Amino acid sequence: MIWVRPPPPIASAGRLNRPGVSFLYVGSSHKTAISEIRPHPGHLVSLGQFDTVRDLTVLDFSKPTFLDFPLNDVGLEQFELTLSIDRDLSRPITPEQRAAYISAQFVADLVRQCGFDGVLYRSSVSDGTNLCVFDPRTLKFAPGSASLFRTRSVHYEYEELTPSGQRRR
Repeated sequence: MIWVRPPPPIASAGRLNRPGVSFLYVGSSHKTAISEIRPHPGHLVSLGQFDTVRDLTVLDFSKPTFLDFPLNDVGLEQFELTLSIDRDLSRPITPEQRAAYISAQFVADLVRQCGFDGVLYRSSVSDGTNLCVFDPRTLKFAPGSASLFRTRSVHYEYEELTPSGQRRR
């Protein structure tokens, strides 16, 4: 697991944290961790691996499946809510849309108040997953795991839209 964590005084709003609140974001791979911080070509990125200091209780939104829920109306409603949270946690947000993080930050506050240590969710910018840990002290750096990377290029995929904002077919 690879991590990114700014100190509290300069922590800006993130997907799951409000401004000034510093959570630890961990990516499932180098590609995911680097993609999540969105470096420009030429930027250096330092990554390391971390181990848990105790068993963590994590709410997993990364792979909701229908069979994880009771096969009744309540189970269907819970599944629909979980899918909705999954979509919210993993949708791309541009820097100028950071106010859209408020619903995910609310979910994180509720999850934390329920006693969970973090949230696992799909990355919006790679095929990996992210773990947001509420208390960074629950992870410790794995000595000898540090790596330094230089960003060589960034790849964009795009689609043409009509003047009304719809996809051109």
